[in-house]
Parts: sequence; structure tokens; C-alpha cells
Amino acid sequence: MGDFLFLHIFINMNLQENIQRIREMMGVNESFLDWFKSSDSNNDDEDFLKSEEERFTCSDCGEKDYSMYMVNDEIWDQHGNDKLTLCKSCLEKRMGRKLTKKDISQHKDALVNVHNPEMRDLEY
Repeated sequence: MGDFLFLHIFINMNLQENIQRIREMMGVNESFLDWFKSSDSNNDDEDFLKSEEERFTCSDCGEKDYSMYMVNDEIWDQHGNDKLTLCKSCLEKRMGRKLTKKDISQHKDALVNVHNPEMRDLEY
């Protein structure tokens, strides 16, 4: 019951509140996070160095979309992009059809799909 209540409260908060709560729980402050983005960290991962806005903005429609999902590799290879930032609607536009459960079968147990209602409720 306690885990359910925590999860329910966690899901109902907006993203910024979740981020702040996680930071507080972990004792992480902004200066610590800034270190990872500094030249001292030796981090060459371009995606890591992007801002939150860059990582969660759909490259087709330009809308911020925090609902993450994973599709089968062949779907992404054919219709995705190298930026890893497409909202579900824009991916479906590129595909010319709605996503189905078959399109996520390779990653059906991935937490981003299990906890994303849009992916969980897909039809076959």
C-alpha cells in the first residue's frame, strides 16, 4: 500500500516537481549536476549535454513531450531520426498509420512502455 501511494503521488506531480523531489531525496544540488556538464567531467556524450528542453522537444512538431516510449528497432530505423526525439503523433504521421502492440513488441517490458498509458493501451 505504501509503495502504491508513493507511486500515485509521484505520478500526479508535474515533471519539475518530480525532478526537484528526486534531487532532494538524493541530496543532489544544481552545482553537482552542473559538474557533469562541465569540461572537468570529461563527458563526451552529446545527448547528455543537451538541455532538458532539447532532449524532450519533438524534432518534427517542436512541441515538448515528456512521455517517453520505445518502438522496435526496425520501426525506428525506417521512420525515426538520429535525434531520438519524436512524439508518438509525429512518428505515426511518418509511418502513415497508428502504432500497434506489434510495433513495440521488442521493448514490451521496457519501463518506459509499461508505465506509459499511450503505449500500454495500444491495440494489436
